[in-house]
Amino acid sequence: MDVLPGKEIVVVRKCWKAFVFFLFLGCFSLPSWADSDVDQLKEEINQLKKQVEELKEILDQQQKVGEKQTQRVEKLEQKVEEEESTVISKFKFRPYGFIKLDAAYDDSRTRVGNFALYAESETNHKNDNEFNMTARQTRLGLDIVAPKLYDWEAWGRIEIDFYGDGAKHENKGAVLLRHAFVELKKGNFSLLAGQTSDIISPLYPNTVNYTVAWSAGNIGYRRPQLRASYTYPFNEENKLISTFGISRT
Repeated sequence: MDVLPGKEIVVVRKCWKAFVFFLFLGCFSLPSWADSDVDQLKEEINQLKKQVEELKEILDQQQKVGEKQTQRVEKLEQKVEEEESTVISKFKFRPYGFIKLDAAYDDSRTRVGNFALYAESETNHKNDNEFNMTARQTRLGLDIVAPKLYDWEAWGRIEIDFYGDGAKHENKGAVLLRHAFVELKKGNFSLLAGQTSDIISPLYPNTVNYTVAWSAGNIGYRRPQLRASYTYPFNEENKLISTFGISRT
C-alpha cells in the first residue's frame, strides 16, 4: 500500500495516540486487580483470626473444666481426711486384724495342742492321736498416728490376741497383750516406750502355726522396754541401725 506524501505523519500520530490510550487504561486497571487480591487476603486473615479466637475460647473452657475437677478432687480428699477419724480430729486411727479358726489333727500328742512347739515322747503317749480346734489366734490391732509437732513424728500401736491363759479354758480365751507402745521420731533418731518385740532377734516369720519358730531357734519375744535408736543411711537400700534399750526379762 502506498502512502501518500504527508499522510505518514497522520498515521504515526494516530498510532501514538492509541498507544498512549491503552497505556493509560492499563495503569488504571492494574490497581483494581491488586485491590481485589488485597481484599481477598484481608478476608482470609480475618477468617483465620476468627478461628484463632474460637480455639482460644475452647481452650479456656477446657481449662476451666479442668480447674473445677481439680478443686472437686481436692475437696473430696480433704473431706476423706477429715472423716478418717471422728474421735480426735487431728489424730488418725487405723484398725487392723483378722478372725482365724485353726483346726489340726495330729497322729501323736503335741505340746501344747492348739499349737505345736514339739511332739511329746512316745514312751508315755504312744500313738496318742488328737484333734484340736481353736479361734484364739484371732487378732485385733489399732495404729494411732499423732499430728506432727516441732518436726517430731509420733505414733503408737495396741494389739491383742486371745491366748492369754494358755490352754486352760478352750471356750474362754483370755486377752493377751501383744503390743502396746508409742514411738517418737525426729530425723534419724527415734525413742520407743512400751511393750513390743525384743531388740535381739525381733523375728516374725510367716507360719501356719501360732508360734514363730519358738523352741526352734527364735529366742525373741515381746517385752516391756524403753529404747533409743539412731539410723545411719548409707544409700537408699543400705543402712545401719544402732539401738540401746532397757527391757524387762
